[in-house]
Amino acid sequence: MRNRRSLLMAGVFLLTATGCASAGGAAGGEGRGNTITAEDLADVGNVTLFVAIQRLRPRWLRSRGGSPLPVVFIDGIRRGGPSELRNMPANSVTQVRFIDGRAATTRYGIGFGGGAIEVTTR
Repeated sequence: MRNRRSLLMAGVFLLTATGCASAGGAAGGEGRGNTITAEDLADVGNVTLFVAIQRLRPRWLRSRGGSPLPVVFIDGIRRGGPSELRNMPANSVTQVRFIDGRAATTRYGIGFGGGAIEVTTR
């Protein structure tokens, strides 16, 4: 009976560890689901970056549970909210990353409860 319990606990531990490892770095605002590449943007067509993000990652443009909208950084310079992306051609961008509120607050300080969208242009 004791061996069976030990085996069961080892199996539970293994499943838990595997589940945590498969998160793919999504915690802290990192990971593939939080990045849009130039190749992804090329597939969307000739649209603004705002429209491209609406199509590819619409949750980035929404506030969460009363949190403010994310703050936009373009080439490392703070620009404002997501509306800043309405006049930017998507084909001028090499990468867009979303940083969740917790990670953005750690990186940039207070006032980033809605996260941050970091845009890198060509």
